[in-house]
Amino acid sequence: MDPGTNDVKAYKAMERYVREGKIRSIGVSCYYINEIDDFIRQVDIKPVLVQNEVHPYYQDTDVVPHIQNLGIAVEAWYPLGGRGHQKEFSPAPESETACFPTTYSEKFMSG
Repeated sequence: MDPGTNDVKAYKAMERYVREGKIRSIGVSCYYINEIDDFIRQVDIKPVLVQNEVHPYYQDTDVVPHIQNLGIAVEAWYPLGGRGHQKEFSPAPESETACFPTTYSEKFMSG
């Protein structure tokens, strides 16, 4: 998937605000190797940050170093409750139970 025309147009509007001193930096979300390589060729100011889904169940081991090698920081996000990648690890790794020893209901809802 290539960055959409509107992605570049919106980013160029933000670049104008950087040049005017209204904002200091710009980041993007959900850009992977092909997308970020294509995108940075179309813009003047390189994003300082790419926010991608990265977590123990989806580590994106090729994408993260690629983006970092471009001089762009990577910020990981993970949707509360997951997006299905946790099924790839069945049963759950022992480390998961060590990280999450109690459930929300056990900790906050017990009487």
